[in-house]
Amino acid sequence: MAKLRTCWLCAGVALGWLAACGDDASPFDAGTYDAELPAGSVSLTWSIADDGAPKTCSEVAATTVTLAIVPDDQPFGTTDVLSCSSGEGQIEDIAPGVYDITVTLAGTGGMLGEEVVYPNVTVAAGQDTPLGDAAFDVDAEGGFRFLISAGGQGNCTPTGDGGAGIDAMAIVLTRAGACVEATFDIAAGASLPATTYTTSCSAPAPGPCIAQDQEVSVAPVLPAGQYQMTITGQVGGLACWTRNPLFNVPAGGAVTQLPTQNLTQTGTVGCPP
Repeated sequence: MAKLRTCWLCAGVALGWLAACGDDASPFDAGTYDAELPAGSVSLTWSIADDGAPKTCSEVAATTVTLAIVPDDQPFGTTDVLSCSSGEGQIEDIAPGVYDITVTLAGTGGMLGEEVVYPNVTVAAGQDTPLGDAAFDVDAEGGFRFLISAGGQGNCTPTGDGGAGIDAMAIVLTRAGACVEATFDIAAGASLPATTYTTSCSAPAPGPCIAQDQEVSVAPVLPAGQYQMTITGQVGGLACWTRNPLFNVPAGGAVTQLPTQNLTQTGTVGCPP
C-alpha cells in the first residue's frame, strides 16, 4: 500500500492540485484564481464641416485623428493615431475599465477645430464600445507669408552698387494648375513703404520691387491645400530672377511662414550678369 500511496502522491503533484498537509485550500479556489479578462475596444467615425458646409480631409488639409485614452482618475494614458482620410477607426487591446477619451483633428499646420471629449467611457471585456461621430468644425481657409532675397546684396539696389538691380516684381499664384487671384500685403521696410500687390489672372502685370526686409503676406482667405507660386524679378522689363516653390496653405485660419524665397538668375539675354 505504501507503493500505491507514493504513486498517488506523485500523480497529485504532477496534476498540481495537492494541498499542503493540514491545509484544506485548493489552488483552484475561486478566491485565489485570477483569470485575465479579455481586452475591449472603442470605435468611432468623424466628420468635418466649415460653418455647416461639409468638408473632406483634403479640403482642410487634415491628415490625422488622434485619440488620447486616459483611465478614469489617472493623469496619463495612451495615444493612438488614425488616418483622417479613412473616416472611421477602431482602437483595440484596451483593458476593461472606465476612460476619458479626447479626440483631436490635425493637419500640417497643427490642430484643427476644437477637440471632442468623451468622458466616463466604459470599455467592457471582449466587446467594442462605439463612441459615435466626432464632429469637427474647421475654418477651411488659411494664408501664408514670406521674404524675398535675390543675391543677398539688396533686391532693389542697382547692380552698380552690388545689388540685383530689380525694378519690378510679378507674383503668380496657382492651385492644381489654375490661376488664383490674391492680394499680397507688403510690409514697410527700412527704405520702402508698405503697399499691396493684387494679382490678376486675366491681365497680369508686375508690381513694385520688394526689398529683402519687406515681409509679404496673404491674409487667411485662401482655401487650404497645395499651391505653387511663381516670383519673377524684372530688370528693364526682362525676367532676370525667378523662383516657383510648392507649398501648403493650412486650414483653421492659420497663416504659415514660408522659408525665405531665394531667387535665382534666369540667364535671359540682356539681364545683368
